[in-house]
Amino acid sequence: NMLKALDIQSKAYGDRHPNLGTLYQNIADLYAAQQNYNEAIAYFRKFYDLCKDTGYTENGNFAFMVFRFASALGKAGNKYEAMEKYREALDIAKRLPGNHSKFIADIEKAMAEL
Repeated sequence: NMLKALDIQSKAYGDRHPNLGTLYQNIADLYAAQQNYNEAIAYFRKFYDLCKDTGYTENGNFAFMVFRFASALGKAGNKYEAMEKYREALDIAKRLPGNHSKFIADIEKAMAEL
C-alpha cells in the first residue's frame, strides 16, 4: 500500500524529503484514476511544492506532472488554477531540449478544452 509506504518514509525522512516525490506522484495518479480529484490534487500539490522547494522543475517529469495536476484541477472544477498550471507545463515543455511537439500539442488541446 502506497499510503503505508508514504507514512514509513515520512517518519524516516520527514515530509519534505526528495525521496517522497515519487510516492506523492504515484498516490496522486492513483486518486486521479479513481476520479477522486480532491485527493489527487492534494498529492499533486505536495509533489509540486516539493519540486519547487528542491529546484526540480526544469525537466520533462515535472512538466508532465504539472500537466496531470492541471487536468485534475480542471476536472474538480478549479478552471482558473488549472489554466495556470497548463501554462506552466507549456512554458517548461517549450524550454526542454529535444522535440516535444506532441506534448506541447496535448497541453494546448487541454487548454482549449478547459
